[in-house]
Amino acid sequence: MSRDTLFRWGLPLIAAVVAVAVGLVLTGPKNEPIEVVPVATEPWHAYGPYEGQPLAPIVDANFTTAAFKSQVCAPPWSPGVWDGEGWLFAANEVSNGVSVIDARTLKPVAFFQMEGTPHHVHLSPNGKWAFVGPRYGWYAAAIDTSTLEVKYIDFGKDDPAHPLHWGFDPDGKYAFVSLNRTGELAVIDAVTAELITRIPIGRKPRDIAVTPDGKKVFVSHQAEGYVSVVDVGTWETRRLHRSDTDYSAGHGSGMDMSDDGKLLVVSNTADNELAFFDVETEQLVAKVGNVPAPVNVHFLGQDGAIVGTGNRSDGSVTFVDRETFTIIKTLKTGSGANIPSLGPDGNIWVTHNGERYLSVVDPETLEVTHNIMVQQNPHWILFSPDGRYGFATNWGGDSISVIDVQKKQQVTRVRTGLNPNGVALKVDVPRHTLAEWREKSDDVRQMIHDASTLVMNEPRDERERVFLNTCLTCHDVGRIVRNNHSGEDWIPIVERMKGNGAKMTPEEQQMIVEYLMDDMHKTLEIRTKLEQQLLEQKANLGDQV
Repeated sequence: MSRDTLFRWGLPLIAAVVAVAVGLVLTGPKNEPIEVVPVATEPWHAYGPYEGQPLAPIVDANFTTAAFKSQVCAPPWSPGVWDGEGWLFAANEVSNGVSVIDARTLKPVAFFQMEGTPHHVHLSPNGKWAFVGPRYGWYAAAIDTSTLEVKYIDFGKDDPAHPLHWGFDPDGKYAFVSLNRTGELAVIDAVTAELITRIPIGRKPRDIAVTPDGKKVFVSHQAEGYVSVVDVGTWETRRLHRSDTDYSAGHGSGMDMSDDGKLLVVSNTADNELAFFDVETEQLVAKVGNVPAPVNVHFLGQDGAIVGTGNRSDGSVTFVDRETFTIIKTLKTGSGANIPSLGPDGNIWVTHNGERYLSVVDPETLEVTHNIMVQQNPHWILFSPDGRYGFATNWGGDSISVIDVQKKQQVTRVRTGLNPNGVALKVDVPRHTLAEWREKSDDVRQMIHDASTLVMNEPRDERERVFLNTCLTCHDVGRIVRNNHSGEDWIPIVERMKGNGAKMTPEEQQMIVEYLMDDMHKTLEIRTKLEQQLLEQKANLGDQV
């Protein structure tokens, strides 16, 4: 890895995107019996080495299972028969770009260099657009899934909006995105990818839920004690009180709506509780306490009878009975337990921000039956339409793991770029278009290699070395740099990150706190080799003019 002296450039968000993907060997949960499933040795060799070489097809045409619902990453089409063709779109936060992977060959066919830390990718209901929200950006990107051309939705460079999470109305007319920095809900035409309006709703909006009739949008807030409700069309707003606690520092606050549109649940993270609202009356109907700092929360099962929460702080998942609003069980699954979602096999799959595995939970016993070894920090999982494969993004690495759902085993993994987070699958790509883009694969592989290579200075002192090797396993520095905390505020934050799965000795913890208190992290300059090349090309063009 080169160690060039870096220079500043006018795009502040590119300059601020940083991270180091460091693999840490972490311990698993203590539940017994659990089958720990290693990487499949034979298929691994059959599909070729990891370092970007061509991989054989992994999907059998016309394989199908019973219909299922993936609570978190459900595609906009009905599950069923899939011929294995299509494109995987992956948002790579630290590479600062979006990669497109051919689902049949697992070869990359495109890479879009962006800025502002691309966070999630969501397909529009009609499948035309792959919407991308750069969590520290001034824009949203819409990738045309038929041409792979990018359209930018400008929220204003002078006042970056930081688009975070997305939602869509059931008719496919509107796309909604929470603007986390400016405290607004953006409404976008989901057909034309044009901005319609921006609605002020309050500090740090996060998750979005739209009613099945498309008439109301609910938005949770990380930094408010209420949930916002927006009437579609008139764009009038109101607030549902959820907590008396001061949320101004910003806390979790994940949210979900039941499939039938009757119940809304929001994580009152700072209160260690869940708040349930009747969607029609907009009244608070119950609070469930003794949930350890819940963040992501989802209705599970075909009828949403169980609510599951990812409790990152203590590595557990809590299951709540929807009818009685009582806790069924809190289960330890592993550090940084993140998202519980229903898999096509009827089991509950749990991703982790602090482990090297996915956990599979039996929905009847609510016990862990399998830990599927992948790479560091599997953050998100998307299941194929036929239910045979899962695609898990390894945030602490640079890859997507391909999981055989029936065998509960990683089949292979494919390089995408540094720190992939959200992933989406476009299936109905014309065969001639697939063939055309496959010819570009070799050039794109080199781009992704360069986008996965960090160019940085040597750590300036031991504190910086410890900070890079510890904190950046789960965070990009852009997220930390933009944090408004200062001084002793960092002490409980670092302690909380330790509880979320960050591995550090007491001495290292103290060094990290001191490093952050001195604001040294705000002067870091790290970028990828590809970003460096683009900067140099821009400078050379400027010299020629």
